[in-house]
Amino acid sequence: MAGFLCTKVSLFGPWTQVVWRRNCTWMQIRLGCQVLGWCGKQRSILRLGVLVPAGLSLPHLLRPALCKHKYHTSSQNLMLTLEHSQMNTTFDWSKFLEYLSPEWLWLLLAIAAALVVSVLNIQIPLEMGRLVNVVAGFTPGGSLGTYLERLSLPALHLCALYLTQGCFTFLYISFLSHLGERLSVRLRTSLFHSLLQSHISFFDTHRTGELVNRLTADVQDFKSSFKMVISQGLRSTTQTLGCFVSLYLISPQMAGVVAVALPVVIGVGSLIGATLRQWSRQAQQQVAVSTCVAQEALSNVRTVRAFAMEDYEVDLYSRDLRTSQSYNERLGFGIAAFQALSNITVNGAFVKFLYSITRTCLWVI
Repeated sequence: MAGFLCTKVSLFGPWTQVVWRRNCTWMQIRLGCQVLGWCGKQRSILRLGVLVPAGLSLPHLLRPALCKHKYHTSSQNLMLTLEHSQMNTTFDWSKFLEYLSPEWLWLLLAIAAALVVSVLNIQIPLEMGRLVNVVAGFTPGGSLGTYLERLSLPALHLCALYLTQGCFTFLYISFLSHLGERLSVRLRTSLFHSLLQSHISFFDTHRTGELVNRLTADVQDFKSSFKMVISQGLRSTTQTLGCFVSLYLISPQMAGVVAVALPVVIGVGSLIGATLRQWSRQAQQQVAVSTCVAQEALSNVRTVRAFAMEDYEVDLYSRDLRTSQSYNERLGFGIAAFQALSNITVNGAFVKFLYSITRTCLWVI
C-alpha cells in the first residue's frame, strides 16, 4: 500500500527491542563484573560506555519510517503495460496456420457449407419474387386450377430452398463449432505451457488474474472472432457479389451508381470504425485497470484493514471507475453517431433508388 506513513509499525517496535536488549546487556555486564571482581567505580565507567552509544542511536530507532508516496502506481503501470503490448502486437500468421493446419479438412467443409448457404440466401429472394408475381397475377375471373398449378411450382422450389438452407446452416455451424473447440484447446495448452516456461520475473510484473484472463476470456474471444469471420464474413462477401450481379442484370445504370457510391461509403465507415475501435480499446484497458485495483485490494484485505485504508481504496477504485465511465460514454456517443449516419445513408440510397427508377420510367413513357 502506497501513499501513507508507516508510523503504526515503527513507533513501538524499536523501543521494545532497545529495552529488551538493554536489560540483556545489563545482566551480562553484572555477571562479567562479578567474574572479573571489578568494583563499583569500574562498573559505573562500563555502564556509561554502554548507555551513551545506545542513547545516541535511540532517536534514529524511534523516528517514523516514511514510505514514498506512489499514488496510483499499480494502475499506471498496468495501463502502460497494456498500451505497450497493444503497440507492439503483431499477428503471427505462420503460427496461426501452424495451429490451424491439423483441422484443415473441417475448415474446408465449413467454408463449402457457408458458401452454399450464401448462394441460397441469394436465390431465396428471387424465388420469393416469382411467387409474389404469381399471386399478384391472379384475377377473380380466372381458373382456380390453373392458378394453383402456376403457384405450386415456385412454392415447391421455395420450400426446397428453405430446407436446403437449414441443412447446410446446421452443417457449417457444426463444423465451425468442432473446429473452434479443437483450436481453442490447442491454443490454451500452448499458452499454458508457455506461461509455465516463463521466467520468475515475468510473474512478478504480471498479475495472476491477468494471466488467467488470457487463458480464458482472450482465447474465447479469438475463437468467437474466428468463427464469425468464417461464417458471417464469407457469407456477406458472397451475398454482396451476388446482389451486385443481380442488380446489374436488372438495371446496369443502377449497378454503376452503386459501384461508384459504395466504395465512398465503405471508406468513410472504415475511418469512423477505426476511431471507434481505438476508443473501445481505451475503454477496455481502463476497465482492466479498475478491475486490477479492486482485485488487489480484496486479495490484501487484511493489510487494508490493518492500516485503515478502506476509504483510500474506495476513492482509488471510484476514480478509476469515473475514468472508465467517461471513456465508455465517449464510445457510446461515437457508436450512436455512426449508427445514425448509417441509417441516413441506407435510407438516402433507397430514396435515390426509387427516384431514379421513377425518373427512368417517366422518361421511357
